[in-house]
Amino acid sequence: MSRWYVVTLVLSLVNLFVAESLEAADTPQKNRPRSSITILVDLSKSFAPLTADDQAALRTVGRAITSLPVSTFPRPITIAWLGIGTSSPHEHPPCGPGFLYDPKMIKRNEPGVVRDKSTLIKRLDECVGIITQRSKLPGDWTDISGAIQQASDLTQGIKTNLVIILSDFVESRPHGVLAPPFRLTGHRVVLLYRAESGDKDKPAELINRIRHWQEVLTNAGAQRPVCRRPINGLSESTLITCFE
Repeated sequence: MSRWYVVTLVLSLVNLFVAESLEAADTPQKNRPRSSITILVDLSKSFAPLTADDQAALRTVGRAITSLPVSTFPRPITIAWLGIGTSSPHEHPPCGPGFLYDPKMIKRNEPGVVRDKSTLIKRLDECVGIITQRSKLPGDWTDISGAIQQASDLTQGIKTNLVIILSDFVESRPHGVLAPPFRLTGHRVVLLYRAESGDKDKPAELINRIRHWQEVLTNAGAQRPVCRRPINGLSESTLITCFE
């Protein structure tokens, strides 16, 4: 065995040990996300079932998420999908519990943790399919405020937060049930909107609703400006400008 071979082998083992040690040092922090992304999808009768354009928009969201710069959204990132329904805080998350995206050179099989970009892309794409199936059984009412409250509760203590809402932004609830109050702490918010059937004759109604929600969200503590984008023709580059 040559001397250089031995030296190379020793250096490789040292590098592996250092990498393992650094990852071990991070262990106490691995369940403490530094950023969050929460996607709220309208699963009520006024909006669901999801159209082909809705699904395309959600896949665009997925692609945009995978390309977010670390400087803007430091890792680890917790990612969750929530449904907007009759009583949103009590709705079962359509894709199950959220998961942590924390890319590492040395990958380990850990439940609820995604370690590489290819797995993240697959996970997000699978969720779009699950939500599409779930949207075929829509709820009677549209509790947008409750879903935002749930997103706020899930992200308490996290410094960098992004909330993306796909809806027609027609909030409705049973008679006598008040909208729950919610508070945001500098969350970036993106409104992805599609018109409801009644907007065909009154196109200004849709824009007025979006402006109303932009004001409500800003007053609740969302970062200015609250970004809005129509789902028709939504591109990754157009969406990413909302995250900057």
